[in-house]
Amino acid sequence: MPVLRTGDLDLYHQVVGEGDPLVLVHGSWSDHTSWQPAIEADLRPSFRVVTYDRRGHGKSEAGPARAPADRTRTTSRP
Repeated sequence: MPVLRTGDLDLYHQVVGEGDPLVLVHGSWSDHTSWQPAIEADLRPSFRVVTYDRRGHGKSEAGPARAPADRTRTTSRP
């Protein structure tokens, strides 16, 4: 299984085709397989297509729990 170690977790990725690189990122509640129909129908002959499973999706690890972002740090001050 092709994985890329990034810090504290492994991310699954897939590379198919030849040509200029094209990276496809899936949306929430999905994984790399959501791109398969488009890859097989249109993209594979013309591009080197890279897809991956985001953290906690598909074949990628979830990794350790992370604290929610503190939005108060980005709030404008008068």
